[in-house]
Amino acid sequence: MLKPLYGDWSRFLQEIEAGQFEFTVQLEDIHTHIEHRLIELIGEPGRKLHTAEAVMIRLALDFRLYLRHATDGILCLLQELQKTCVALAEQHQETLFPGYTHLPTGATDCLRHHLLAYYEMFQPRQSTLDGMSHTD
Repeated sequence: MLKPLYGDWSRFLQEIEAGQFEFTVQLEDIHTHIEHRLIELIGEPGRKLHTAEAVMIRLALDFRLYLRHATDGILCLLQELQKTCVALAEQHQETLFPGYTHLPTGATDCLRHHLLAYYEMFQPRQSTLDGMSHTD
């Protein structure tokens, strides 16, 4: 149900950011503007937005669609960060640096292991965000 709505969401956002979207006094609020433009873009599926009668429900839907889009961007950035951790770990296989345990300097640590530990720390966050990205 939300797939067609989500498809043109970024196009609508680009129109607003570029100053190409015209707000009019005939439409009562931002939610009505969004519904009206989506109907123009995708036809009847855009009317499904109107089924949420309470403004708060419509706002929650707007926010959820935005978060879904933003989450996809964050996932891409996390994957790039993990790739960078692996690439740096490969470059620094023998590099040693002072390890830390609760702030005092501890035994030396291998930078490669430290970087790969960060790779692993980001993995659960990626799984959580990925699950958020694909829910309706």
